[in-house]
Amino acid sequence: MHKLTALDLTAFENRKSSDFLETWQSIQWAVVEDNVLYVQHKGYGYQGYYDGKTAYITAISLEDYRILWTSSPLTAGGIIFEMIDNSIYCGFGKHIFVLDKFTGKRVQSISIKEGIGYLIAKEDTLYVYSEHYWDIYDILK
Repeated sequence: MHKLTALDLTAFENRKSSDFLETWQSIQWAVVEDNVLYVQHKGYGYQGYYDGKTAYITAISLEDYRILWTSSPLTAGGIIFEMIDNSIYCGFGKHIFVLDKFTGKRVQSISIKEGIGYLIAKEDTLYVYSEHYWDIYDILK
């Protein structure tokens, strides 16, 4: 049986205000696997609003609530990420990044034609929805 837990993740908002603009980032996607919460943080608008500190994933232990790792910024700006075996597939701009699930380090970068949207893994295929079309990548074999 799982215990019900609430976590306050507002510290990740990176909220900023100016005379004409207020920006913040929010949780875009989250997955729990093996008692670890993987959270994707994403700001809306130009990355410069966040001093480049946006579009990343944080792994949080659900045993003691400590941060295990945080990926590099500008890594996970798509709608969702996919967890496959010991890897996390995410993307930013015109790249799919493969992260090591245990360290958050980038282990592979794959160029795509347009900006990243959805990533959906099914069997041995990664389906990628870019800004205007679906593409298929046979990279999971």
